[in-house]
Amino acid sequence: MLDEKRGIVDIESGMTIEPRYSSITLVDKLGYIVSISEPEYANGYISFEGEALLEPQYKSILEVREYKDGQWLKGLLVANQEDKTALFDLEGVQKTNFVFDEVEYHSRKSIRVTIGDHQFEIDQEGNCIEDCPGEKEIEKVRFITE
Repeated sequence: MLDEKRGIVDIESGMTIEPRYSSITLVDKLGYIVSISEPEYANGYISFEGEALLEPQYKSILEVREYKDGQWLKGLLVANQEDKTALFDLEGVQKTNFVFDEVEYHSRKSIRVTIGDHQFEIDQEGNCIEDCPGEKEIEKVRFITE
């Protein structure tokens, strides 16, 4: 069986994504979730302009996009190969560490996450907004770039 590879050529903008992916999924004119199948299955994220923002090395990537009461909840839930999830924005900037065991929508403005037995809510920036754990646990969650 042939292993078909997919890519994209946008004639209007001139943007090109090389045909090396097993699947490409459009994320609302903001970017593309891409998958490779070799050497092992992995997912990445490419901007709408064709820039690789997250290389294909993640177990899964799920788009978060909800609108309610004039506010958007947008982002990417990214699971690593150890089944821990982190929150990224749509520009590929990591907002939290890979610490969440479970992730689900809680409301249209927040995401309910679980670390061990503790459940709490975070916003799209990764800030705890309800049922927050203690200071030491929050330090594990926040992704700090310096």
